[in-house]
Amino acid sequence: MSSLKDSHRSVKYEEVYLNDYGTVSEARQGIGNHIAFYNQERPHQSLSYKTPSEMYFDSNNQNKRPNCILNMANSCLDNGVHLT
Repeated sequence: MSSLKDSHRSVKYEEVYLNDYGTVSEARQGIGNHIAFYNQERPHQSLSYKTPSEMYFDSNNQNKRPNCILNMANSCLDNGVHLT
């Protein structure tokens, strides 16, 4: 599976470095949207071209959306942690 380090790299290079956020709210929205895309729509080579959500749901047979990474990102932003 893709590692947390890979997901941080993706957020930085595919979202944060490409945008000039004016407010924390804008940053939170943009990063949240990217994380949702990364987990639910973007196929990963290391996951046999499945999304992390597909792998999660296939292994757990649940009908809810995982949001732990989004919650972690919000918590980091709330506590002043920067994704650098």
